[in-house]
Amino acid sequence: MSHNFDENTQIQNVVLQPRNKNEPGLYIPGQEYEIYPNVFVECGTKIYCKHSIEGKMQQMAFNWAKVYVDSIANLSGSIDLLKEISYTDSQLYFPSQFGYITNQSEIIQDVTDFSTIYSAGSVWFPANGWVFDKKQKHGVVGSGKKKRCFYHFCVEVQFRQTSNVSVVTNDCWSFFINKKLTKFYQIKEWLDGRVRRIQPQRTPNNNEILILDTNNINLLPFPPTATGTTIISISVVANAVP
Repeated sequence: MSHNFDENTQIQNVVLQPRNKNEPGLYIPGQEYEIYPNVFVECGTKIYCKHSIEGKMQQMAFNWAKVYVDSIANLSGSIDLLKEISYTDSQLYFPSQFGYITNQSEIIQDVTDFSTIYSAGSVWFPANGWVFDKKQKHGVVGSGKKKRCFYHFCVEVQFRQTSNVSVVTNDCWSFFINKKLTKFYQIKEWLDGRVRRIQPQRTPNNNEILILDTNNINLLPFPPTATGTTIISISVVANAVP
């Protein structure tokens, strides 16, 4: 489905049900608008003209989300899209056992791994989570020494993933993109990696430790603990999980 937006378009009063029935309770009906299948923005989000700087930045973020959530059903399409929006030496930094990925081939492998692990995934963009820097910069991006002209923007997201268990993480994506605003040099994901590790875990008494915080308006960096769970039990599980 294609959408033609004017520069000052506001998305309002749109009711769409989640398409992926494998992920129950996706988002509150009436509070979201589906940009792509399983890529949602909050109602009231300003969608900028696709030819503007802000609009191209938004499209980059939507495409990045699409690369992962689409990979579950269409891995080859996701890889093709990733190649369109990245360079062979593009970099991805995020909390994981690796910490960073320094080339396109490794990012493709990460997307491939995601597609085999998860049965469902979705991304939510809150209306107030966008920060656009429209001033072009010149300098070193990433771990290399080459100076480039680039733009920088950030956006908050909620990323939901389902395998044999469900995980909900709140995240901030930081993009460094080329002067044409069509490809990224580097993406940094700022989130607490413990959340993804701890949410599937249980205490020795089989109690939940961290709740699946589906509050998608006020994105908390760390979800509330379950009733009766102590910080000590969280630390025990966190230290036990690699």
